[in-house]
Parts: sequence; structure tokens; C-alpha cells
Amino acid sequence: MRRLIGRRIRRIRLNRGLTQQQLVEGIYERSYLSLIERGKIVPSAEALNLFAQRLHVDSSELTLVDEKAINSARGLFQIGVIMHDASMLESAWKTFNKFDASDDMIKTVQEWAKISSSREVLQALRSTIKIAEMENIELNKVYQLRVLFGNCYFNLGRYQEAVWTYKDILNDCPPLHLIPRVQINLGSALMELEEYSEAIEVFLSGIKHCKEDHRKLRAYLGLGRCYRYLNYREQAMECFGIVEKQSFNVDEKLHMFAKHAIAVLMLDSFQFKEAMVLLYQVWGFYKAGNMKQHEAELIEEFVRLHFYQKEYEDALRWCDYAFRLVPDSNSHIGGRFLIWKSRIYRSIGEIESAENAAYAAKIVLKDRYQKAILYIDPALEQVHGD
Repeated sequence: MRRLIGRRIRRIRLNRGLTQQQLVEGIYERSYLSLIERGKIVPSAEALNLFAQRLHVDSSELTLVDEKAINSARGLFQIGVIMHDASMLESAWKTFNKFDASDDMIKTVQEWAKISSSREVLQALRSTIKIAEMENIELNKVYQLRVLFGNCYFNLGRYQEAVWTYKDILNDCPPLHLIPRVQINLGSALMELEEYSEAIEVFLSGIKHCKEDHRKLRAYLGLGRCYRYLNYREQAMECFGIVEKQSFNVDEKLHMFAKHAIAVLMLDSFQFKEAMVLLYQVWGFYKAGNMKQHEAELIEEFVRLHFYQKEYEDALRWCDYAFRLVPDSNSHIGGRFLIWKSRIYRSIGEIESAENAAYAAKIVLKDRYQKAILYIDPALEQVHGD
């Protein structure tokens, strides 16, 4: 309890913009307040009243600690972790936040962010990071929270904000063991923004220093995708081959991602039959795992295949199927399918429908529309119908 009281006093003091010396001026030694804030001693009733007066709060606000509620929240946290229940973890975090239990807040939001990405998680991470920085929590823990903050932006499709977050972390000289992880995450976010040259640079740096095999393979996958979009297909195939070989019988998901990527390269070379075999194999895996975003990305390749073969009705049907998979929050993928619909309609002479689809794509993609047009189909030398 004394730690929680000390933290509450410190937090309110900092929010008021007061130093320790200003708060105790004329009544106590600064060292006395320092011991209280570090949870070494419990302040006297007289001290609490004097601090409350100077902080312009009721003294009860400084001692508002309900051990029963905190213990109950800790139990809820444990159940939430076991059950992978985001609502339980959210409820536990709110209780810990109410009573300034920062250590519990950190543990809870870390577990919460592992299973959920939402505005609520973002806000909880933002609040927890602020408190952790104010209370001089171990720097490594603060950096871990900041990485989760960037990851949450990424998972919500807010890629530019993810990029800013990761770059801020790297600019602040984080612990060495974190740098490859942040670089690889940054590369993934840059790739989503079609900043392929910059993404290649950070992927290569991350791969060079990364000691975790799984993370390194993920980086090779991203690196290969960037090479593919810049028409370096041999380098792309080399990267995908590394992932396919090293993930075999080790990580089925990564193995399927590599097969997906190889199928895309085959389609770039108009190897329709070979690509189709791999695409259907990977599609079955995505469907079985309810991996809707990955499934939507794969469906784009079916659209592309039928478009190449001038099977426009089939291509449109695949577009419509994909729209049922893509959440409203993922404007990037939805916008790409609108571009494909525009191309298809133009190819069959339905100019008004083509223009409507292109207009909708511009609204959805906003300033990313031109890059989407540029990179949507590296296999074709010229973009048609947009």
C-alpha cells in the first residue's frame, strides 16, 4: 500500500508541475518526500494533509487505495490471460489504473495488447507509457510498451503512425537487443505504405543483427516482397526460398506465407498452372485458420490470374468475395480491389462502372492512391484503365 500512496503523490505532484523541493518547501526535508514516493515509508496523517493542501486535492485522494479491489483485479488478470479474454484484461487494467498500481498496469496491458488491437488498447498503452516514464520504471519495460504501441497501430492498419512510433524508438537509442525487432517492424510498416526502398534498407539492417530465427525469416519474407514490387524478381525468389526451406516442419504459417509469395512470383511470370496449385493449397490453409486478411490478399491473386486470362466475370466474382472478407478498417486492401474492379470494367467496356470504381478507390485510399496504382501489378509494364 505504501508504494501505491507514494506513486499517487508523485503522479499528482508531477501533473501540477511541482518539484519535490517545491512541495516540501518550509515543512519537510526533500529526502522525506523522496522516501515516501519510492514507497519506503508511509507518510504521517499530518504530512498527508499538508501535501494535499499544496496539491489542491482532498487528502483522501492521496490514500485512495482499495487492496480488496486490487487483489480482485489481479485474479481477473490471471483468468483473462488463461482465457485470452480481452474484456477481463481491460477491466483489470482499469482497476489498476484507478489506484495507480503501475506494475500491474504494465503486466496487464502487455497481455491485453497480445490478444487485441483496438482504440481502448491504444489508449491504455498511451496512459501506461506516460505513467511508466513519470515513475522512472525500468527503461527496458518502457521501450517494450512503446514497441507494443507501434504494433497496435500496425494491426489497426494505421501504418504511418506505426512508422512514426518505430522511428521515434530507434532515435531514442533503445537497448541493443530491441533494435532488430523494431527495424523489422518498421520495415513491415514501410512496406504497407509502398515505401519499398526504405523498407529494404531497414529489413537488411534488421536481418544483419537479428539473433531470433523466426523474426529473421519474417524479415526475409518482407524483404522479398519489397524486391518483387521493385521488379528484382531473382532477389525476391531467393528470399522466399530461404523462408520456405528454413520454415519447413518448423513453422507452418511462415511456410505457407512463403508458398503464397512464390505463387505470386510465378503469376508474375505467367506460370498460371504452377501458381494455381500453390494458391489453392495456401487458400485452404488460410480458410481453415480463419485468416481473413491473408485470405483477402490471396484472393487478389485469383483476381489477377483471371484478369490476365481475360476471364473478367470470374475476376469480378472474386472481387466481390474478397469484399466480404475485408473489414471496413482495412482501407488499403479494399482500395486495391476497387482498382481491380475499375480495370476489369474498363476491359469489358463498362466505362461508367470503371470510373465509379476508380473514384471510390481514390476516396478510400486518399493520398495512397497513386502509389497503389504504381505498384499494384509489377507484372504488367503499363497500368490499364486507371
